[in-house]
Amino acid sequence: MPLTTLLSRLRVGPAVTILSLPLLVFSTTAAATLGPFEHGSGIIAQGLGGVAYSMAEEAGALAANPAHASGLGARYDIGLHTFFPKAIAGFEGTTDDRSTRNDGRRTFFIPQGGMIWKLPGKWSAGFASTAAGLGPDYKQSPYERFGGARRSYLFFSSATLNTALGYALTPTQSLGIGVNLGYQKLKAGGLEFLDNPQSSVAPGHVTDRGNDGAFSIGFSLGWTGELIPGLRGGLGYRSRNWTQKHEKYRGLLPQGGRLTLPAIYGGGLSWQVHPQWTFGADYQRFDYHSGGRTFENGIGQLFNEGQRFGADDGPGFGLNNQSVYKFGASYRASPTLTLRAGYIGGTQIIRSSDTLLAQFGTFTTNTHYTLGFTKVWQAWEISAMGYDTPRQTVRGRNSLGPLGPGEASASFAVRGFGISVGRRLP
Repeated sequence: MPLTTLLSRLRVGPAVTILSLPLLVFSTTAAATLGPFEHGSGIIAQGLGGVAYSMAEEAGALAANPAHASGLGARYDIGLHTFFPKAIAGFEGTTDDRSTRNDGRRTFFIPQGGMIWKLPGKWSAGFASTAAGLGPDYKQSPYERFGGARRSYLFFSSATLNTALGYALTPTQSLGIGVNLGYQKLKAGGLEFLDNPQSSVAPGHVTDRGNDGAFSIGFSLGWTGELIPGLRGGLGYRSRNWTQKHEKYRGLLPQGGRLTLPAIYGGGLSWQVHPQWTFGADYQRFDYHSGGRTFENGIGQLFNEGQRFGADDGPGFGLNNQSVYKFGASYRASPTLTLRAGYIGGTQIIRSSDTLLAQFGTFTTNTHYTLGFTKVWQAWEISAMGYDTPRQTVRGRNSLGPLGPGEASASFAVRGFGISVGRRLP
């Protein structure tokens, strides 16, 4: 089938197609590459080191900054992010120092999509789908030594429809606001060693309870504009999600089953130094402590404070807030071909005292190297990206408490690629 024929068929019902993309997240477990999140909003941004607050060439960028709805024009984008994570749960100084690999599943997919419409006057509207999640699945569980089952897993998928309403204050300055509507799913197994009155406030609601869903809602704010000719700025704020409790796992998660994604905010600059060259940089902050106890509290709540799993102040993943620095370069090689590269570096969110549960979180990576390109055919755009995240290991210190002696370590690496189709509309 000719490429132009295939692309023309995508024009039928693009809004219906893209709106269904968040549902596809639940046909696969969505792990991610920057904590539980993807490293960028859309395939183009992911090839540009995740830079998206001041630079945008696709509808997916609305998830980072809803003000982009006013500057991109009418368009839609559909894509797929595919990646291959490798997690290793290790132990040192114990009676059995074998490492365990996350080998239950090795390939993950996250659909991408978004759309923008021009409205009367200075208004524009749009939406973008995003996903977050965790997906470790150990055929040989690292927790079997403590009394868990032979296999252990924790599947968490969150799909969000990020709406955006943009207003052009001037030809070079725009504001945006959006409502983020989400649904998330949790499933855990192999944690029998925690399913008892000494470890949990609700035994029987800790492990192997099947899938449990919860709805969520949040909001976004943004600004983007030209500061001086050739230099643009952007700011974005994404609130934490207000989320229903996962009642089936009220004996595992703090606050009776609450798992709330954190607030994310930041800003960026982009500088077109030459008609062919543009450079961008973003600072992004992941405020995990705004999301409730599940991300903030660590295993020390149980070991040192006697707070059991499921309690209001019970144990969680024990994450630090994270600062992330993103850098990207875009080169327009010809009127129909743009090349991109980027780098991401961030602070480590895993505490050395919380590596035991981090083996379920696969949170250790904070460095990315990215490449990407876009090829244009008339009103159509084909974009692709690839990235490598080198293995990073966090070794524990006082991480096993009364389960010791020894320490737990968490290690994670991931590589991936993605492709998207975009169309500019009249």
